Amino acid sequence: MIIRAPSVLVFKEKHDNRYFYVTSDEALFAAALHVLAGRHADGYWYTKPAAEREPAPPDVTREQIDSLPESLRAKARENLRDYRIALQEYTRAVEVYDSIVKAIEEKNGRKAWEILSARGAHEYEGCTIARCETVTP
Repeated sequence: MIIRAPSVLVFKEKHDNRYFYVTSDEALFAAALHVLAGRHADGYWYTKPAAEREPAPPDVTREQIDSLPESLRAKARENLRDYRIALQEYTRAVEVYDSIVKAIEEKNGRKAWEILSARGAHEYEGCTIARCETVTP
């Protein structure tokens, strides 16, 4: 259980904050799905990584590096390392995009919340839950 008392869910976006009054996990998940689906529909929040942006493998394999002249080995190892890092980043971007689409298609608010809360450190994607206090008059 995430929401234990009435709360305000705040999404910190570029031009303004968005506020949702949530009283249960179901309300939290509904708000998260609403925001995620809206951002995806806008077309500029989450874009599918283009296949042509997938990094090209280096010219030589790990096995071939040892047969290169000594003067070329260090650069070949560096190229291979850079490729592996770039491929991991590209693969992760595809996985994130696919998880966003899947959450929306399946209308999975819990998954939408997981995605949005995990992206909270990204620029214009912060989100917080502020607990509301009550007073007796």
